[in-house]
Amino acid sequence: MAGQIVKRGERKWCVRVYLGTDETGKRRYQNKTVKGVKRDAELALAEMLRTRSLGPSILKNERLLVAELLDDLIRDYSLNGRVVEAVKLKVERYLRPAFGRLHASKLNSTSVEQYADTRLKDGAAPATVNRELTMLRRAFSLGYQCEPRKVERIPRIKLFKENNTRTGFFEHEHYSAMLKALPDHLKPVLVMGYWTGLRRGEIVSMRWSQVDLKNGVLRLEAGTTKSGEARIVPLSPDLWECLKMQREKTKLDYPECEFVFHYRGMPFMDFRGGWKEGATRAGLVDDKGKPKLLFHDLRRSAVRNLLRGGVPEKVAMAISGHKTRAVFDRYHIVSEADLRTAIGKLSGYLADQECQSRNGAEIDAFGTQNQNPHTIRTQDTSKGVN
Repeated sequence: MAGQIVKRGERKWCVRVYLGTDETGKRRYQNKTVKGVKRDAELALAEMLRTRSLGPSILKNERLLVAELLDDLIRDYSLNGRVVEAVKLKVERYLRPAFGRLHASKLNSTSVEQYADTRLKDGAAPATVNRELTMLRRAFSLGYQCEPRKVERIPRIKLFKENNTRTGFFEHEHYSAMLKALPDHLKPVLVMGYWTGLRRGEIVSMRWSQVDLKNGVLRLEAGTTKSGEARIVPLSPDLWECLKMQREKTKLDYPECEFVFHYRGMPFMDFRGGWKEGATRAGLVDDKGKPKLLFHDLRRSAVRNLLRGGVPEKVAMAISGHKTRAVFDRYHIVSEADLRTAIGKLSGYLADQECQSRNGAEIDAFGTQNQNPHTIRTQDTSKGVN
């Protein structure tokens, strides 16, 4: 019997296809639950039989573990020259322990939702969980694209709605306070983030081969940036001096280290502990002891500082690495201080206009003097003024 359809209830069918025997002689089947009329079950059976006829790889696929797909995911990042350290960290810390020993064919939306609920209860932000689930979905997508396919389907993975857009800014006094309070190995990282607005991954993975102190530029090769595109970032005098000191110190203490920023000669994996320590010393924590400003807030602050300094938006986007205008606009958020400055300028301007009006010296559009200016005071109907 190649396949069969068994009714399991009202508009519910079990479709079964015989796959043969494994190496121990045990009979193997592929089962699928179909909801609808019997015709739907018949179509599902025909598709399953067609898939079976493509080759014997399906038996192997039934025993494939998610761990192998995660290995392929890491390999794909590495082969394509993308930043792989952060991916390895999330895979080894969260995804592999949760899904690694599970057969890929058994992964379903229920197991994914249970994982997401557990991560949220542990304090992970919805955006963080979404990044992890996206990696899991990417691992299955790579398996589906293989020839022959390693998996016969890509599970439906629902992502959370993200509403965690931050609006914090590093004012210069915040930067100065953190620069004094951070551990010594993180101070150069802060300087780099504040003056360039580079992403955290671009900074922690930076190597000395990318730093050109002679010409005063950083060279970010294609594949080391989020957009995958190369770009050149000029060095400010403060940043140039900081990198010069960092190079001298690294050559003296860790001559074999190729990373610009490191902890005792080893590249950073996670420096949230050191960041929290610095924020606490600087008094930049909330009532719960969490930092008020995160490292990524430096990126938003750098964009604003570039624009405030008169840098054209196109040039600012080239430095910060924003590929689309929509994302750039999201980072170019107006702060409360900007709004107060604008209102201050408006108040000054209107005060000057009112002063001219009181003196009867307001000039109309035709260049003639207006002796009876039309101001808000002339609209006080309680005094009978028209």
